[in-house]
Amino acid sequence: MSAAVRLGFCLACAALTLPAAKKPITLDVVAKPPHTDMGGTPLWAPDGKHFAYYKDKTILLYDVPAKSAKLLINLEPLEAAAVKVPTPERFDWRNRRVQTESLEWSADGREILLEVEGDLFLWHMDSGKWDQLTNTPVAEADPKLSPDGTHVAFRRDSDLYTLDIAAHKETRLTEDGSATLLNGELDWVYPEELDLGTAYWWSPDSSRIAYLQFDISREFEYPQIDLKARRALLELERYPQAGTPNADVRVGVVSKD
Repeated sequence: MSAAVRLGFCLACAALTLPAAKKPITLDVVAKPPHTDMGGTPLWAPDGKHFAYYKDKTILLYDVPAKSAKLLINLEPLEAAAVKVPTPERFDWRNRRVQTESLEWSADGREILLEVEGDLFLWHMDSGKWDQLTNTPVAEADPKLSPDGTHVAFRRDSDLYTLDIAAHKETRLTEDGSATLLNGELDWVYPEELDLGTAYWWSPDSSRIAYLQFDISREFEYPQIDLKARRALLELERYPQAGTPNADVRVGVVSKD
C-alpha cells in the first residue's frame, strides 16, 4: 500500500470518529457564499480595530477589542433617496460572477463610500450624516475612492467616470463604451475563469486610472434560454466557446479629469 493510499485511509477513519455536525447541510447552506454569515464581506477600518458589515437593511460596526457591535448606518433613508434603476428585461450573463464591494472605507477612516440601489453616498463618521453623490436612473457600478479621498471613480454602463467630491463635478473619462466595447468593465471570461472582480485601478498618487478595455464584438453569441416565465425568452450571451475568438483586451491609462 502506497504512502498516499495509507494517508487517505487514515484520514477516512479519523473522519468517522468526528462528532456529527450540529447544523444540518441544506441546499441553502451549500449555495450560500462563504462570506455571507455577516451579510457580506466584513470590511476592516483603517485602524485595524473595527470592521463594518451588512445586516438586513443596516450596516453594523464591530469593535474588536470590546467584542461588541453597534448600529452604524440605517440604509432605508438612503434607499428612499436613490433613484430607482429600471429592472433589465434580460439577465446580464456577462457579469454574473462579478462581486464588487458596495462599501469602502476612506484611507483616514473618516468616511465610508456606499453604493445603494445604484446611487453613491458618502457617510461621515464624525457627524453620522451622509451626502448623496449621484442621483441618476442609471446604476453607478464598482465605485472606488481615490487614495487621497478627494475623488470617486465609478462605471456607468460601459464607460468610466470620476466625481470631484468637494466640487461635486463629474468627469467622463471614456467616450466609446458600448455593448461590445467595455471600458473598466469585465467580460465573461475574467471573472468566471480568473476570479477577477474589477477592471480598473487608481494610481497611488490619485492622478490617474489604469483600466482594461474589452472588445467582445468577435465573441460567439451563445443562445441561453430563460424558462422561468410563461414563455421562454432568448438571452444571447457573448461566450468564447472553444474554437471561437476571445475578447481583444487592452490596458489604458487616463487622467482623473
